[in-house]
Amino acid sequence: MNILLVTSYFPPDNGSAANLFHDLAHNLSDKGNEVTVLTTIPQYHSVGNLNKYKKKIWITEKKNKITIHRIYCPRFEGMFKIGRGLWQIWVSLALSLGALFLNKKDICLVYSPPLPLCLSGFLLNKFKGTKVILNIQDLVPQSIIDLGMLKNHSLIQIFKNLEQFSYKYADHITVMSQGNLEHVTSQGVENDKVSIIENWVNIPDSQHKDMTADILHKYSLSKSKLITFGGVLGHSQDLDIIINAARTTASRTDLLWLIVGDGAQKEYLLNSITKYALSNIKVLPMLERQEYDAILANSYLGLATLKPIVKTPVVPSKIYSIMSAGIPVLCAMDLTGDAPKLIKELNCGVNILPGDYNKLAKSAIHLVDNEFERAKLGENGLNYIKNNLNVSSATIKYQELFANLLE
Repeated sequence: MNILLVTSYFPPDNGSAANLFHDLAHNLSDKGNEVTVLTTIPQYHSVGNLNKYKKKIWITEKKNKITIHRIYCPRFEGMFKIGRGLWQIWVSLALSLGALFLNKKDICLVYSPPLPLCLSGFLLNKFKGTKVILNIQDLVPQSIIDLGMLKNHSLIQIFKNLEQFSYKYADHITVMSQGNLEHVTSQGVENDKVSIIENWVNIPDSQHKDMTADILHKYSLSKSKLITFGGVLGHSQDLDIIINAARTTASRTDLLWLIVGDGAQKEYLLNSITKYALSNIKVLPMLERQEYDAILANSYLGLATLKPIVKTPVVPSKIYSIMSAGIPVLCAMDLTGDAPKLIKELNCGVNILPGDYNKLAKSAIHLVDNEFERAKLGENGLNYIKNNLNVSSATIKYQELFANLLE
């Protein structure tokens, strides 16, 4: 099959979106498919030497057997709400128009958000007859409505209309959880048009583990019992619960609350650490995947937090990363959501009411001090990843879905 993957991010960009489609692209290619990726010029927490991308509007490169087309899209830095919206519109228009210049593909898989990126699939379906699958990773606009970032009734209606449009014109929709499926079908989409394909995660290999001592030394982490949060430091992630839990556990000098990532709330985080003179929180920028995997594998616990107002069903990719490291998940999210349900079902961590920093602090201390319980919870999560959430299984599911659509 001739397959096109459309995504805002792709390595050397960092983050879950980039990593997920990178893994899928290579596995689809290994199975004999012709794979093309349409994405942006890297600039999102990118790692490595980016000199070859400077001053480029469009660049095409070949990685193994995968063809990657990259289009420049400005970031509109310093204009948070307006800038983010402008960027999403620019990316969506640039990639959608760029897709029309590519040779005809059998299948197009589109990563959402940004929601307007569904336009690329619509245009390919309309003008080239390509079958389009929408891969939904966040329930926009509901998630940004919950956060209070979208309040204007006219804009809300525009986004809801766009959501309806994207669902209507996709040939199929993939989601990562039962709660996501229920949301999509509640919008009038038929059940047989939606499939659950859970996100996957790579289990750190022995080479990463061998690197651990050097990496821990590099970042001065060798002597601490790490409680690690990794990912975007945005408005939906509840950083206050981590800050306050660190304040509560200040007397435990053996504990270090480690935050790895970047985002709109990073300055607020750093200011809070200074304000409260917290020596038991350390902040690192977004790291290369191998380095972060090695640090997580040497952590005692992994953190996943969302603000209480976030009600949309979601299983953040960081939860799967924590499970793949063989350590327990400390999850502070709405208890009716998909992530807490998964953690309870698998017995792979502890669920905490969002915002309850006292419970977070007590749970962290309890698990750090109880090796047997910590090991059991970590083992449960790791076994689930090994048996269910690997990219090979997901690739097979996608190939079967592609074949059915092309019949």
